[in-house]
Amino acid sequence: MTKLLRIDAHKPDERGLKQIIDVLENDGVIIYPTDSVYTLGASIHSDKAFKRICQLKGVREDKAQFSIVCSDYSHLSEFAKQLSNIEFRVLKQHLPGPFTFILEANKEASKIFKHNKKTIGFRIPDYPLVIRLIKALDKPLFSASIQIEHDSPYATTADEIFDVYDGKVDLIIDGGICGERPTTIVDLTARPHEILREGAGEYLG
Repeated sequence: MTKLLRIDAHKPDERGLKQIIDVLENDGVIIYPTDSVYTLGASIHSDKAFKRICQLKGVREDKAQFSIVCSDYSHLSEFAKQLSNIEFRVLKQHLPGPFTFILEANKEASKIFKHNKKTIGFRIPDYPLVIRLIKALDKPLFSASIQIEHDSPYATTADEIFDVYDGKVDLIIDGGICGERPTTIVDLTARPHEILREGAGEYLG
């Protein structure tokens, strides 16, 4: 049975955070609000949760392109190769914010995803609930955006999502209304850098 947790996303309480962490530490899959849209999430060190998200997304495990969501830059070296000064300035200019940046993956990223990864999506949301959650968990999250229907706008409320995902995930976090635009995706491995998807963030180059 899927639990629905209502929480103040801008001032999350310790009790609510503990409930979320308990789910994540026990191979759980959650749906949570961000500074762009509601998204699927799980601990990056949970193989079981990774497989479940792949099933929910309808993708093969060796084709998964989930982003990794962090609270800051401290975990970046775990899965990405060393950045150039230009690349790091671009990240600092746009993050935290509604962006996903494509970076060169290192060997640890391939271990996390269980297949050879050349690139990885990196994200730091500008959203207190997510930042506090990841800091408390002390692990980044896998992230995969969801849509209620094919080619439809992204769901903006947890109640809409609950109607579809009840019984499919362990916890849905209701942090209020989210937007309908996903993150802007920028490929920093391309020369010049390339916007792969226009989204909620305005890329300054």
